[in-house]
Amino acid sequence: MRPRWQLAVVVTVLFFLTQWGVARLLGVDFDTMADTTDNVWKGLTLRVGLTATVFTLIALWAGTAWNGGIYVQDEPPLPRWTWVVPILMVGFAVVKIATNDWGARGGEYMLALAIGVLFVGIAEETTFRGINLRALRGSTSNEFVVMVASAVLFGLVHGVNILNGAAVVPTLGQTALATLGGGAFYITMRLSGRLLVPILLHALWDYPILGRSGAADVVGLLTLIGQVVVYGLTIYIAYLVHRSTTSADETTPEPAA
Repeated sequence: MRPRWQLAVVVTVLFFLTQWGVARLLGVDFDTMADTTDNVWKGLTLRVGLTATVFTLIALWAGTAWNGGIYVQDEPPLPRWTWVVPILMVGFAVVKIATNDWGARGGEYMLALAIGVLFVGIAEETTFRGINLRALRGSTSNEFVVMVASAVLFGLVHGVNILNGAAVVPTLGQTALATLGGGAFYITMRLSGRLLVPILLHALWDYPILGRSGAADVVGLLTLIGQVVVYGLTIYIAYLVHRSTTSADETTPEPAA
């Protein structure tokens, strides 16, 4: 089976159904998933761990069928200055982790959350920056289309949280932010060429978000500004990808008659 865009859609739907089905099976409510240690073990670590296992097996099959290109991708690099996006993400995540009030949570909670977000990074990056990027590139050489399509699919799959108990309006906002985040993780994958890097960044980024509690107001404001900067840069880099793709198309010679 050749990598094609249709497979990216099928894999995204399968990811959606897996997340929903496992959550229903375990009785997970999204809004209370990270409230207690027991909820994190079941609602995040176990639920997403099962999903990560399923899609890792799919990725291993795809890598064999497509002669690699899932965990290591050698696309043309982005400009070096675009490393500022993952560097800023690391910085803001560390600040949020350092300023969260973890005292009331306890060590077991923090351990369960760390394992859970690592599974989130494995499941989502393997699917959307691994399998789906390769599938989309099998249908087009336009890297801007690949970037946008992979980010949109990543954003849309977060709509599953509505079926798992989350309110509609906040979930729509989460979907929009996840789409922008998908663009940032795409940038990280393009820069590093190794899926492990966005997996670890994704886990670090989610850790203080899912375990949020008691950050000082000024820190909350600064991290909000940081998110705006990261996502603004992501949109600008998407524009640069579009411009470079368009320029490459314009300079490609027409085939001889």
